Amino acid sequence: MALLDLTRRGPVFAVPWRDGRDPDTDAECFVSHTVFAYDRWRDLPQIGLAARRAAQLFSRHEGSVVLAQWFLPGRRLMGDLSVWRSETHLRDFLVDPAHVELVARWRGLMHGVHHSWTAPVDRDAIWARAVPLMRSDGRPAAG
Repeated sequence: MALLDLTRRGPVFAVPWRDGRDPDTDAECFVSHTVFAYDRWRDLPQIGLAARRAAQLFSRHEGSVVLAQWFLPGRRLMGDLSVWRSETHLRDFLVDPAHVELVARWRGLMHGVHHSWTAPVDRDAIWARAVPLMRSDGRPAAG
């Protein structure tokens, strides 16, 4: 687990990149970054296990390229940064029954903010673009 320092925000613990089913691509891909805020410290162990299950689902899903997960425990934030061959592949993953069940269990205990963009698969560049987004608080803006 790597440790990064986000000035004034505390350390970020990052799980190393995990390859998906299609890690070798030079094509432009769809990048999805979600920042989650969890409400209670006591939920963290179970949320961590759920994140691990989600990573396992990711790795088996068609169109998955690469995944990174990170935790900012001092602010009760965590997130995932997933790269897909296309937005359609991400959408297929989101409606996968196993993913739907995982999300349903944590709805109400966590809140997320989603960002997405397209980019070539350059892990360093994708991570650099995601770091400023980690500074959000994980809660949707009031609208």
